[in-house]
Amino acid sequence: MTGALIGGGVTMGASYLDGRWKRKLAFMERDHHVQDVQRETAATFLRQADLFLDTARALAGVLEGSRSDVNKEELYSRYEDEWTELVTSNSALQVIGPPEVAVAAQTVRRVAGTWADVLDDRYKGHRWPADKQEKQEAAWDERRKFVLTAQRVFGPRLQ
Repeated sequence: MTGALIGGGVTMGASYLDGRWKRKLAFMERDHHVQDVQRETAATFLRQADLFLDTARALAGVLEGSRSDVNKEELYSRYEDEWTELVTSNSALQVIGPPEVAVAAQTVRRVAGTWADVLDDRYKGHRWPADKQEKQEAAWDERRKFVLTAQRVFGPRLQ
């Protein structure tokens, strides 16, 4: 009888520990999946920020008259499309991203929007503002800060 009680206790204990371990593994897998989705969402945002800023730089060149080989209307249409995609990718990051990364992305979006306002005004025929260069550089600076924040928050994934 004592042997049966000891055997039953050992089995129950092992079963309990096995269940606890399986739950812990399930939570760890979920956490890794969430981190992977957050990381991919941040990478998508960064790619879109780069596309927008590169297109904006090309548009600025056309508007300055330094590039005559590009159709201004087609480039402006692409620029608007890239802006829409930047806003969309930022929205996704605001929902799923870690708070620090989401704040950095929102700052990129805001500062890039300020640069976009300058380009939109110039496209409509207005003069360049005196601080045009600073606004363009600020957008790229915030992009760099976003990268540093994402690298710090996500860290290397070697597993």
